[in-house]
Amino acid sequence: MAVRVARQERALPGDLAGLGRVFLRLGYVVLVVDSATSRGFGETCSAGEARKTMWRDRPKDAYAALSYLQTKSFVKADRVA
Repeated sequence: MAVRVARQERALPGDLAGLGRVFLRLGYVVLVVDSATSRGFGETCSAGEARKTMWRDRPKDAYAALSYLQTKSFVKADRVA
């Protein structure tokens, strides 16, 4: 099974890495997606243009991650969470 982990409002990149390691130790394939940092956004908890953009694009990022994982031979395409 594969797990896609995404940054939440107050999560820091180190939190994502730690959560990814937990799933790895349990035997999962992990893809960590950080929609904010890759776009140069810092804090997106406050209302503003960056937040609007991130929330608009976040579903696209999630589906792109799903599609990417499903192409990998070591991932069961119907078992991605």
